[in-house]
Amino acid sequence: DDNALNRPVEQEVVEGLRPVFIIEASHGPVRWFEVSKTPFYIGTSPNNDVALTGSGNEQIADTHIKVDYRAGRLWITDVGSYTGTFMEGIRIPVGKVQGIQEDEGVTIG
Repeated sequence: DDNALNRPVEQEVVEGLRPVFIIEASHGPVRWFEVSKTPFYIGTSPNNDVALTGSGNEQIADTHIKVDYRAGRLWITDVGSYTGTFMEGIRIPVGKVQGIQEDEGVTIG
């Protein structure tokens, strides 16, 4: 439901039960992040909410993806990377908002 992105952030994100976003860089470690605000941005730039620095992140863009939480699920958007964002091995087109199911994997770079 793409209209879910227009709904307000659910209170549970702010008040307690927060979803966890797990991201795997194609050549780096798996990282876990608690979603404490939305939207948030992930990339190698220190200006992102989640800055992926260090070895193994060469394929990640300065600002790679936007993560949002609406209607009880996470939504991601590749905001213009060259190396791509993948769900279950399938590349997500740049600019397309894609919902993530609880058991789906996301790889960037």
